[in-house]
Amino acid sequence: RYPCEEYDDSHPTHTLCLALDGVQDPGNMGTIIRIADWFGIEHIYCSAGCVDAYSPKTVQATMGAIGRVKIHYTNLPALIASLKDRAPVYGTFLNGDNIYNSKLQAHGLIVMGNEGNGISRECEENITERLFIPNYPAERATSESLNVSPATAIICSEFRRRINEYANEVFADGETEIVIEADGVITVTLFVPRSDPSFRAAGQLLRA
Repeated sequence: RYPCEEYDDSHPTHTLCLALDGVQDPGNMGTIIRIADWFGIEHIYCSAGCVDAYSPKTVQATMGAIGRVKIHYTNLPALIASLKDRAPVYGTFLNGDNIYNSKLQAHGLIVMGNEGNGISRECEENITERLFIPNYPAERATSESLNVSPATAIICSEFRRRINEYANEVFADGETEIVIEADGVITVTLFVPRSDPSFRAAGQLLRA
């Protein structure tokens, strides 16, 4: 049914990945793959209940993104459980925390649920961060929920906006500069005046 991708459950420990729990509409699946490609997410983990990512309708909806995003069909509850203490696992819920006020990391797994039922109880048990996309204004009567594909776009956009914001923000105390790169790597640079003995010692070390 599905072409075989080399399976590796370690990707969420060092990069941002998506997980789809029972997404059944080919249009939604294809759109989500296209969204992942747009936001630089290279791995999508799918539960067995998901639609075939390589069906003609889905492939057409990806607009070519299927060639750049790796799709892994797996036991999704087991994968999520295996990430405990290794990577954050985010899920979208109507009773979650406002995503715009939540701490988001540059790596981890974002779980998006079924069109009608949301995230299954088996997957929900091990989700560590519950997110909510607020409607606007909060007190206004509105639709019950968002479709999974636009919800995925909003979630991915906020993750990337936040990471980009961190990457361009420099925290300096006069001596130390900390930069969080887009891939989650943290670089710490210590600035030492030329008059400082340690600067001369470093220069001698480099020449050696």
